[in-house]
Order: sequence, then C-alpha cells, then structure tokens
Amino acid sequence: MLATASNIILLSPLRQGILNTSRCATPDEERLVMSFHEAGHLVVTHASSYFGLLDPAVQIKLNGPLAAVSGVTRIRDTREPEHHLPSAREFVHIALAGKAAEEEFLRRQLSTGQRLIPNPDGANDDLKRADATLAFMGIEDEREQLWREVTELVEQNWTSIQSVARLIFSSQHNEISRAALLQILSAP
Repeated sequence: MLATASNIILLSPLRQGILNTSRCATPDEERLVMSFHEAGHLVVTHASSYFGLLDPAVQIKLNGPLAAVSGVTRIRDTREPEHHLPSAREFVHIALAGKAAEEEFLRRQLSTGQRLIPNPDGANDDLKRADATLAFMGIEDEREQLWREVTELVEQNWTSIQSVARLIFSSQHNEISRAALLQILSAP
C-alpha cells in the first residue's frame, strides 16, 4: 500500500450542492473551491522532501464520473525505505492540505453576504488516505497535531496557494503542466 506506491493520486470531488448554503453552488463557485483545494495539495507537495509532482500535475474533470467538478493532483513518491515514518507524516500533510486550503479560502471569502460553508463530507478520499496512513504507521494519535501543522503550512504559503488556484481556475485546459506550476512556485 503506502510503502510501495510509486504514484499517488489525490482526488477531490465537489458535487453539485456539496457546499452547505441555502442554494446550490454555481459551477464557477465549485471550480473555484476545487482550485484552492488542489492548490493546497500542490504547494505542500512542492515543499516536500519525499514527494514530487508528476506531469501533468493537475487534471480537471467537468461532469466526470464522481462529480460535477473534480480535480486530481498527481504526485510522485520518491521515498527510500528508511524514510517511512517522516515521509508518512509528510504524506498526511499533503493529503490534508487540500481540505485545509479549501477551508482557509472559504473562511476568508464572503460573497454577497452569503458565505459558502464546506460540507463535512468533502474531501473524503483525501481524509481516508490520511487516516489509513496514520493507522498503517501506528501514529493515529498524531492526527490533530498534523492537522495543526498543515493549517500553518497553508497559512504560511497562502500567497502561493492563491497564485496556483488562479492558474487552475482560469485554465482553459483540463490539465495543468508541472512546468507551469513550477514557474509560479519558483517565482520570488
């Protein structure tokens, strides 16, 4: 499972109405939230010692099999066997970063007096991957600490997350290349 995976895919579905509001989210709102979610994964992956981005780094699906809008962050596992515990913690950071970035975006924005609130069931695949990794490594008791760490990482890298989210949101393509992301993430 985790120890032998060479490519890991983080899938972030946003179904119509997944945002708890008095109305269904518009397609643009869904895409915007998905963009911030995927940007969180990408920025934290970029900072990782054990994981890297594949090419294309992000795939966007409209009206895909799981959701009206979904994003897939594609990461490469570069770990050596002796790095299991530190890399497992880093993988949990990456898995949780999408949800943390999504929540930070939603916390910061107000649109026409009505705030979009994330559904607690959102990002289930990412959360399941994080929980499975914690259980496999026997470090379930570290979940809250790792959540605090990843929310700090998201806050510290908010400007980069915003830039990447803008790229994802405004892209006319269904894929974002690794090179395009690295250009943004390497800028001073």
